[in-house]
Amino acid sequence: MRLYVANCTKTNAVLSYRLLEVKNGLAQPCEAGQQIMVAKPDLSRPQIDHFLEQMRPFGMYVTDELGGIDKGQLICWLAQMEKPMKMDKIQRALAHNEAALFAQGKGFRQAAAIAANNRINQYSPHAAGTMEITIQEESEGNASPTGEPLVAEGYRIDRGA
Repeated sequence: MRLYVANCTKTNAVLSYRLLEVKNGLAQPCEAGQQIMVAKPDLSRPQIDHFLEQMRPFGMYVTDELGGIDKGQLICWLAQMEKPMKMDKIQRALAHNEAALFAQGKGFRQAAAIAANNRINQYSPHAAGTMEITIQEESEGNASPTGEPLVAEGYRIDRGA
């Protein structure tokens, strides 16, 4: 059986793995958004299952799972047996990752606003009712390459709550 693996990140990576019945570890470079055939064309089903199991903690999914992956999970590697995957599957995984990273960034910004507020309260408790802070991000252009606004949100900490 053949096994094809796509790199669904935006960086070039090296796929490092072990196969059953092979003593040494193997490594294959894979460019961002591209796919490679793993090792050799005659992998057994147990070898493929072992490969997928060892790569699961590193963000490996099978193309059949694409629709059911949690929105917060990143798809680093995508695998398909027998024939190379179509580009639309790789593009779906890349779009999924873009949405997951955008949501993570939103969470980070929210946590940073809360941490900044807590730090101000810790060092300036007397100014709690008299101070208003605004943090504004600015960058050239109005949107990311995917069309998302670069900064379209803010967090206001209400001290009376």
